[in-house]
Amino acid sequence: MSHQRRQRNGNNPKEQDFSSIRKVIRGAIRMPREIRPVAEKSQQEAVQITLEEPKSDLENGTNSSRDRELREHRTLCAPLLQAALKGDWKTGEAFLKKNPHCIALPITKEEGTALHNAAATKRTTFVKQLVKLMKPSDLELQTTEGCTALIFAVQSGSVTIAREMVEKNNKLPCIRKDDKMTPLGSAAWCGPRHKKMVSYLLSVTPYEHLTAHERTGLLLGTIHSDMFGMVLVSLNVVD
Repeated sequence: MSHQRRQRNGNNPKEQDFSSIRKVIRGAIRMPREIRPVAEKSQQEAVQITLEEPKSDLENGTNSSRDRELREHRTLCAPLLQAALKGDWKTGEAFLKKNPHCIALPITKEEGTALHNAAATKRTTFVKQLVKLMKPSDLELQTTEGCTALIFAVQSGSVTIAREMVEKNNKLPCIRKDDKMTPLGSAAWCGPRHKKMVSYLLSVTPYEHLTAHERTGLLLGTIHSDMFGMVLVSLNVVD
């Protein structure tokens, strides 16, 4: 009875020890400004996809061939985009049989592909089937912010989708975003709910490919997200 009462009151000695260690680490390490995320975003904000139609040349005041190309892709691939967002593989597969060249075309304002969109909305079956048809290099395509589809999977929290991509192309864990953040680094800052994602990415990210700066950021990210078990793993890769 007394043991149960101590646990209810939060007086578990072992838990107090871990709590003290967390406080010491947080107090001892001041997060360098350049390692901190510019702004912490919610999961929904992080994977937000802009679905508005690209503006015309007249509206933009430009005559960009890239803008025209993107509009053409959006018009052609609208059924594929909608299928990806809904997870409707039957429709997506039928479209790709008629238009196989569309499988890796950029089809959103951010130049995300069907895979980016399916990963962001956690359409697991759609992703699995789509990845089977893609070349490994297709998975390396990046949005205007440098995000591969793996980054979208990381931010959505789907380990199953992330694993599907990495098994197709094991280079993905080392492809950085424009802000120089690896998928593992991004996951570390996403909060405690991404603990499984961090654990998985630690197993597939070659430590020797991380810079000292990235290793420090990883350590601080796991502390910030209160993933204390992950901190212990991270300490093994910090010089």
